[in-house]
Amino acid sequence: MNRALVTGAAKGLGLALVDEFAKNGWHVIAACHRASDFPARSYSDMVEVTEVDLQDDTSINALVSCVGDRAVDVLVNNAGVYDAKEVADEDQEQIDNSLERISEIFQVNSIAPKLLTDRLAPNIARSEKKLVVTISSGMGTYAKLKNEGTGEFSAAADNVYHAKHWPYCASKTAVNYSMLAFGIEHPDIQSVLINPGWMRTNIGGPDATLSPEQSAASIFKLITTHETSLPNGKLVDYNGDIMQL
Repeated sequence: MNRALVTGAAKGLGLALVDEFAKNGWHVIAACHRASDFPARSYSDMVEVTEVDLQDDTSINALVSCVGDRAVDVLVNNAGVYDAKEVADEDQEQIDNSLERISEIFQVNSIAPKLLTDRLAPNIARSEKKLVVTISSGMGTYAKLKNEGTGEFSAAADNVYHAKHWPYCASKTAVNYSMLAFGIEHPDIQSVLINPGWMRTNIGGPDATLSPEQSAASIFKLITTHETSLPNGKLVDYNGDIMQL
């Protein structure tokens, strides 16, 4: 039986990915900040719920110990935090630029995925699929600060929005780099970055064009055909189209 480990598994895209894996016969280790937050599921025999605090090195090590010597076919680094709370009016959005919050964002979004992946590398390497999927974002690409036509940095409205959210955007840029570095360090393991699209989650808000379930279904399809649909060391969208870093 194939095994996946998904972080940030209690809600949103993480929960939807757990659903996709489990209903397709995978054993899933669902890593949540609090195990009690994981909602009841009919496929409980396929899911092993555990806790991890991605800001705590001891907790990350405890998750690795929980996995033990079992093979992990697919590690999905999904957990992430944003730099602002969801509000009805985007113009009223309050970005938290405190050092404490920025440190939290980088620890969860950038540093922890690399540390966890490094520590689970032996488990991934002994599996059949040998795949690491890191959920990134188009917001972490330099293209989001540039004019599409000229390629020059631009103060267009969308670009200004992304510039204001530099803590979150930069954390995704950093995780892109660190996970590409992982792939170079471990050439026997495929490491890919996926932009899940604009989803109706706490980060994406209610006006987003995709549900987490729609994105998860597309991502799962990419995972099952990863040899041909997920180019190693690239950022792709949830449909498998290559994006500029």
